[in-house]
Amino acid sequence: MTNRARVYLAASGFRHTVLGLFLIATPWLFSAALFVPIFNLLPLTAWGIIMLLCGIVCTASWIARNGDLARVGMVLSASITLVLAAGLTIGLVSVWASWIETVTWPEAWALFVSRQVTYPPRLVAVAPSPPSPFLMLVMIAVTVKDFAVTAQPMRVPLEESISRRRKRA
Repeated sequence: MTNRARVYLAASGFRHTVLGLFLIATPWLFSAALFVPIFNLLPLTAWGIIMLLCGIVCTASWIARNGDLARVGMVLSASITLVLAAGLTIGLVSVWASWIETVTWPEAWALFVSRQVTYPPRLVAVAPSPPSPFLMLVMIAVTVKDFAVTAQPMRVPLEESISRRRKRA
């Protein structure tokens, strides 16, 4: 297993372990409307345990340099992240739909077209600012990256050509 693969596994293990601990220890951090679809599927504690288990598998494969365990960890990581990204997408669409309904389509469109840098004070009294799609996009990107790493078994794309050059030298 390459050092690059081990670093990736360590990062995945850290991500899942920390998120799992936060889900268990500080569930109030995840009370935003965005998270409702995710936590309707499973309770916070269950998500925390799942994240911790994934973190343990990724970390164990990093320490043991075990490729098979690494693939299990990456499939778990990608699957969990995919479910979270889907839930966040559903939550985001739901929150935005509710915001547009409250603010009205013409006002929402005018805000979009005017490209305001800050949320207009006149709308604060009507409805709070809707959430950014940033977190959802990051989760989707991490999901795609996890599946790509899982499909390409823990190696650098140019690893074979580098190995051939080293053997010739």
